[in-house]
Amino acid sequence: MDPVDTSFATTPTNYPQPPSASTALKLAALREVFEETGILITGDDYEVPAPLPNVTKQDYYSTLRGTLPRIHRLIPYSRWITPAQEKTRFDTTFYLCALRSLPATLHLQASEVSDALWLTPQEALAKHEIEPDRFKLPPPQYITLRDLASYSSIGHVTDAAVQRCSLSVTGEELVPTRQPFLKFRPEQKNMSVIFPGDEEHDTVKGEGGKAHRLNISKDGKYEFVSNL
Repeated sequence: MDPVDTSFATTPTNYPQPPSASTALKLAALREVFEETGILITGDDYEVPAPLPNVTKQDYYSTLRGTLPRIHRLIPYSRWITPAQEKTRFDTTFYLCALRSLPATLHLQASEVSDALWLTPQEALAKHEIEPDRFKLPPPQYITLRDLASYSSIGHVTDAAVQRCSLSVTGEELVPTRQPFLKFRPEQKNMSVIFPGDEEHDTVKGEGGKAHRLNISKDGKYEFVSNL
């Protein structure tokens, strides 16, 4: 999230005041999609306007030509917080956005994106297994794609996402949050990304024998284990 997103969200003529934090987060997500791919999410679908030279953060809001960003198109799916053991930490929300068709053209921001592919969750997971040197998924993306692959249609996954997201008393969206704990196993030369509910999680421990983790071998192979 950038100050330009917070500024737009807190402008009284744009959104009810005080705005929710989720408004600024959704604005940032829409803006980043536009900056990095050229896709402008519109009221019911999308556009890919002519590319702008040296696109800036403010260009997204200028391109809207006075209309408000379509934040209602984004459905919160999950929130990930970097394990406390890491020096650099992030607090990231993943959103769903359904498109009627795939854009034929993208305008990639070279400083941010080197390539782009349209893949189903199943195809992305298969590439992760087959091409680990070229297509390595970080744990949050890997687990999220595993989740998405379990649904039979876009409608099913969006319905499920809506049902599991609730609102706080102040109107904030409460998104299912995953804050893993890292456990290194020198004797086995691997490590585990431990999720809440696992018996070895640092704060949200499960009962004895409960496992909910992603094991990562020394050569980078993933093994997801869960009996929850």
